[in-house]
Amino acid sequence: MGKSLFPAVCFCKVYDTRMLQRFYLHTLFFQTKTIFVLFSLFLIFLYNSTAEAKSKEIIGRIEKVRIFPGNFFLKTKIDTGAKTCSINAPNYKLFDRDGEKWVKFDLVNDKEEKLSIEERVIRTATLKRVGMPSEKRPVIKLGICMGDIYKEVEVNLSNRTDLLYQMLIGRNFLLDDFLIDVSLNYFTEPKCESVSADE
Repeated sequence: MGKSLFPAVCFCKVYDTRMLQRFYLHTLFFQTKTIFVLFSLFLIFLYNSTAEAKSKEIIGRIEKVRIFPGNFFLKTKIDTGAKTCSINAPNYKLFDRDGEKWVKFDLVNDKEEKLSIEERVIRTATLKRVGMPSEKRPVIKLGICMGDIYKEVEVNLSNRTDLLYQMLIGRNFLLDDFLIDVSLNYFTEPKCESVSADE
């Protein structure tokens, strides 16, 4: 029997080459599909982030707010490190009304305008201070307007007499609605037309 003119080893090499080509194409397709999916997800994330940013109101480091009830204007400092808003009430007085604890205090703004407030105490907050004893503060609920946004949020009563601003705006008011540019001051004016109309 004579020798074959086409050794078997040649068929093996052709078969291996085709397998490698198929594997390479399959890998390339998978990688391309993965990159396309990741890029699509990135575009969706970017679109949602942009839309969310556009829907939020830009404010500066220092802003003016309107306090309700009373339609009273105050200059405030924005503090993302503070969980809760805080307002100056160094001489507040606690009293009972219908079996509940209430508090009364006076606010005075930079124009020497005065507002007397009486509100029910929701709870008492304990603030831990570094190198100092803990401080207990009454917490009430106040309506606050900044720009076009009105919220009723918890506000603790503190002594800010020696500080420049009567009120501190914390995260409980800022959350979900504001973007802060620390290079700005008094960037917006409190409007809240629907609230002022109700008043």
